[in-house]
Amino acid sequence: MVAWGRVVAKSRVPLYGKPQGFVTVDTDATAGATVGRDLRWPSGAVVTEAELRAAATPPGQGDYPVTYWRLIQEIPPNVVALAQTTAAGLYVVTGAGTSATRAIQARPGQLVVADGDGVDGDPTLGLAAVEDAGTGALLALERDGFGRVTGTRAPTTDDLPEGEDNLYFTDERAAAAAPIQDVMEGEGVQIDKTDPRRPVISSTAVAVSLLLPFFLTDGSYAPIALTSTYALPFFMSDGTRSDIQTVTA
Repeated sequence: MVAWGRVVAKSRVPLYGKPQGFVTVDTDATAGATVGRDLRWPSGAVVTEAELRAAATPPGQGDYPVTYWRLIQEIPPNVVALAQTTAAGLYVVTGAGTSATRAIQARPGQLVVADGDGVDGDPTLGLAAVEDAGTGALLALERDGFGRVTGTRAPTTDDLPEGEDNLYFTDERAAAAAPIQDVMEGEGVQIDKTDPRRPVISSTAVAVSLLLPFFLTDGSYAPIALTSTYALPFFMSDGTRSDIQTVTA
């Protein structure tokens, strides 16, 4: 073999365990070198193990050589779509090699959205303010763990437990709060309280005694009782009685 104008001698060395295999060795080649002893850098300095390991370690991110996009072949389509996106917003892949930017929108009267496109900060959502219509109905509501109404029905007094400020007016309480607690019987008045809510009041006959003022000759007062027919009893000198009627129809 001729190299650089001179003949280079070659030797064929069989491979261990492979009788038919061999390698060609240049007889003028240098002997093998050992790290840290006679393996040297091009400058002639001996190569240490630490230097050899450092040389074999991949460079850091900032140490990679610069490569232009136009020099890279077979760029993934989604990467191309991302590189070609210029609109601000939330980036989404819409297909193979296609993309779009979105923004979170709010339904009027239901939600309010701040920074929906994420350009000035994280998007935030809130409930929209609701005006008081001034109307409504009393309903018993059922809610889930998120506060959503899952059922309604007409309420009853059983839905509102009795408490210190919420008292139900029972018959006993109503009777105790009445300004007139009882109606008592009197002379000539009879009351039937079989139904205490509807007492029956009736009058009865009353014996009435009418007295006629009478003064004696000595000036003393001796009233005379009238009869049941409002007559003045009068006795004659012979002892007979002759009543004088005081009231006429």
